[in-house]
Amino acid sequence: MRKKISRTGLLTVVISMFLLLVLAACQGPAGKAGLPGNPGLPGEPGNPGPTGAQGIQGPAGDPGFPGNPGQPGDPGLPGFNGNQGPMGPPGRPVSEQASMTASSAVGFLDQSATFWGSGFLPYEPLRVFINLRDDGTVSGTVQAHLGFADANGGGAWSFTIEEDTLGEVSVVSSNSAAFIEAGIVSVVGEGLDGSLASVPIAIRAKTPLPPVAPDPPSVASSLLVGTMTDSGQFVAGVVAEGGTMRILGAGFSPNEATAVTVITGVGVASEYSEGGEVMTTGLSAAPANDKGAFLRDVEVSMEPGLYTIEARGVSGTYATAVLWITAKE
Repeated sequence: MRKKISRTGLLTVVISMFLLLVLAACQGPAGKAGLPGNPGLPGEPGNPGPTGAQGIQGPAGDPGFPGNPGQPGDPGLPGFNGNQGPMGPPGRPVSEQASMTASSAVGFLDQSATFWGSGFLPYEPLRVFINLRDDGTVSGTVQAHLGFADANGGGAWSFTIEEDTLGEVSVVSSNSAAFIEAGIVSVVGEGLDGSLASVPIAIRAKTPLPPVAPDPPSVASSLLVGTMTDSGQFVAGVVAEGGTMRILGAGFSPNEATAVTVITGVGVASEYSEGGEVMTTGLSAAPANDKGAFLRDVEVSMEPGLYTIEARGVSGTYATAVLWITAKE
């Protein structure tokens, strides 16, 4: 069946062809090429290619630094005891009875000193030294060599410091402060064959002055005991029973404290005492005045009889007097 074309469509075709012809007839020469455009955006990555063959092994690198040491392991089990070694040679004979004494328990640096020893081996040579400290090191050992001696056939010896005084020994002098501060040091006698003994002494700088002797007691002291009559006369040696006795003392040291007592008899034997001791009773304290005299009035409490009255001063002064106590009429 034939297809019919409308007039409008045919006209459109004719006009289009006409315009194409006109444009072709009017086309001029080609212009210059334009500037290149901006690059486009990168394309999507392609698919990965196949894995290549493995390359050859490269050279070995330098060794690394050593690592930190590990923790110590647990201790191992103790080993078995070894075999006993051979017995050594016998040692030198040593006297176990060696001993020492000193001329004084105190060594004064301004005096000499003598030491004696016994119990050493016969004819054993020895050295004598002060040992303040010995810790086995040269710097920590403080010793002062005093001298040498030789034991006799019985193992006894004596040694006296050759210098005039202990302080004149050079090593003692250089360490005297340490010896004095220590208070007590050991003086050692060390035998060449192994005998050893020591004695302790105290080191002091100077010999103390002797104490001042007290003045001897007065030998001219005297004591009077009696009574005063109504007329004011003093009657020595007699006091009536129950009366008042006057005690007069002289020849004592000035201001010397004095005690007056009376001898009342001797003690008898008992379970607490063998008896025979002198029994006394205190009568009065009677300090002397600045002239060495005193006066005291004391009531009589003893029975009638003869008594010895004593006066003793603290400085050693001593005097006695007789007292006759008469019975009341």
